[in-house]
Amino acid sequence: MTNQSLLERYPVERLVPVDGMAVTAQVWGEAHEYHRQVQSVLSRYSVGHGVLAGMDVMPSDPPDKSVFVSPGIALDHDGNIVVVSKPVAFEIGNTPDGTIHLVISYGEGRARLKEGANSDDPHYSRSEFVIEALPNLPDYAHVELGRILRQGRSSSIVAAADPKHPQSNELDLRFRSVLTNADCKTISIGVVDLGVSDVSRITTGLDNLAAYVNRNNSELQVCVTPNVALDQHLDTHDLLYICGEKKFELSNPQSTVLHEYLKGSGCVVYEGHRQGSKVSDPPADKSFKDLAQSLGISLVGINGQDPLMQVPHFFAQLPHGFETQGDPNVEVSEDGVIFSAEDYCSLWAGKRRNSSATREEIRTAFEWGENILTWVGAQQK
Repeated sequence: MTNQSLLERYPVERLVPVDGMAVTAQVWGEAHEYHRQVQSVLSRYSVGHGVLAGMDVMPSDPPDKSVFVSPGIALDHDGNIVVVSKPVAFEIGNTPDGTIHLVISYGEGRARLKEGANSDDPHYSRSEFVIEALPNLPDYAHVELGRILRQGRSSSIVAAADPKHPQSNELDLRFRSVLTNADCKTISIGVVDLGVSDVSRITTGLDNLAAYVNRNNSELQVCVTPNVALDQHLDTHDLLYICGEKKFELSNPQSTVLHEYLKGSGCVVYEGHRQGSKVSDPPADKSFKDLAQSLGISLVGINGQDPLMQVPHFFAQLPHGFETQGDPNVEVSEDGVIFSAEDYCSLWAGKRRNSSATREEIRTAFEWGENILTWVGAQQK
């Protein structure tokens, strides 16, 4: 729910009682509904939305196509309180291949009389919840509990061997909506390796940046997925971090998929990996520039007025990355693309040419990386 639509739900009229007024069921309901709506809007804006406590998602033991949700409490996008009082088993079933979103939403049962009550006795409505496995996040108010990259309808669901980088049919809890800032944005980074000699160091650098941002920026939540292919599933990532070293050329299908991704709200950051090369500019840099030109992407140098230089950290000049010689080179386009000749990812992993980076150098690089991710968040529609 957008902030504007949430504001429109705030009641601007309040029932005022007067002596002699008949307290009918309608009057009683309006009086209490006013307080419910005020509380929901206030909760949503002052606290946020997500899991407050509990609601952990665990695979069945032994593994099968079901998961368990532990007792807990959450606040959805509408400010409704969702409570799970007992452990719940949920069957994923024969869901099709692709990303599955596990979401929980609030509901209320129909007003009923208690057993043995007369027809004119009070009626009661019970708070309820619904857990669903959906291919896309719904438009209605919900809380996301986790994701699963489904592969094979008969495959069992298991815990992630590496929670930072879950694989197919493993529980992915990185997107779990743990309560934080009400306007927190989740940014998924997909790593596209176009021929790097040590891609594990790329992943380490991005993991370090994500950990820094997640600790220090209440408005961003970042996760990293390695080994992303240029195929039709790119829309699950907000940012593609493309890294190259040697000369490369994309196939026509790959170029088409990348072009369609950028036409949406996707962003791309390209960096040439420099640790495996003694020259300052790896051949992959020219390959990416040629690719950008073929896709009609115009890259220009960054000036001091660009948001990348100012939000959330102010930079009077571009910081150096892995290389320390010459002027830093970073270019940006209006299409959501950043070209970096600095190999900041190696610096996020603590490496510089012929030396280890200092704490101050790493901290500066993290702040610059936070600016890049803030820029990505601003591109989201």
